[in-house]
Amino acid sequence: MAITQLNTADFDYAMMLNVINKAYKGKADITITEYSTSAAPVVKVGSVFEDNGAIFLIETADYDPVATYAGLTNSTTFYLYYDVSRNSIALPYYYHSVYVGAQVRFINPSGDHKVETVPGTRTGLLFYGWNQDSFVTDIKGVIITEGAFNSLAIQQSLDSLYGGIINNPWKCIAASGSGGTKHQLEKAKELKDNKYKIVIAPDNDDAGFHMFKKFVKNEAATHYAFTGTDKADWNDMLIRLGKEKFADFFLKSIKKVGK
Repeated sequence: MAITQLNTADFDYAMMLNVINKAYKGKADITITEYSTSAAPVVKVGSVFEDNGAIFLIETADYDPVATYAGLTNSTTFYLYYDVSRNSIALPYYYHSVYVGAQVRFINPSGDHKVETVPGTRTGLLFYGWNQDSFVTDIKGVIITEGAFNSLAIQQSLDSLYGGIINNPWKCIAASGSGGTKHQLEKAKELKDNKYKIVIAPDNDDAGFHMFKKFVKNEAATHYAFTGTDKADWNDMLIRLGKEKFADFFLKSIKKVGK
């Protein structure tokens, strides 16, 4: 067992772990993946603690079972954080530069209980994958899905297609459900009014159709996309097709509202 002080690049994630630990009564085993430009990723599994303002990781294993989970891969722009104690993946939420909550998605869920929201996370005011700041790359369109894994499936595949996140004109985010809250609708309409394409890409079921209609009714969508089958969501299609074919499939699925 080793104890490592985390560097500043890990600080936000360490704080996320502290919040999760408090919410779940100290259950703390989650991975941290460190990246550099000259070396392969180093995965560390352990518990986080704070001492005199410094954040430390007590390492218990060098193992990352989610390096390629659900067709998604760790990269320099995306981390799969694994929660050992609940066999789940932690999905952090940010508002501007502030960490404001998280959800955990169970790898082997019991029945329909697939996701838990960390207490205090106000998902109706948030988007997974977007902190609601201005975009720093030349984004032309925003894709809004229901769940985080669907947004990640699309984002990673399009990043690969366009040769990296810097060149990708699409930003994919998730509404964390099919409800489409007042705040989310307003933010989507604001983006649309600023000449961004807004593609609503929900699940191919009644809830997904309701989400699509709600965004259209509130003038918060320019385009839409569906998988064409209620047997598979976007993440399922990524697993089935692979990134290259899935990226092509998704782009060909996009249709303009009203046509």
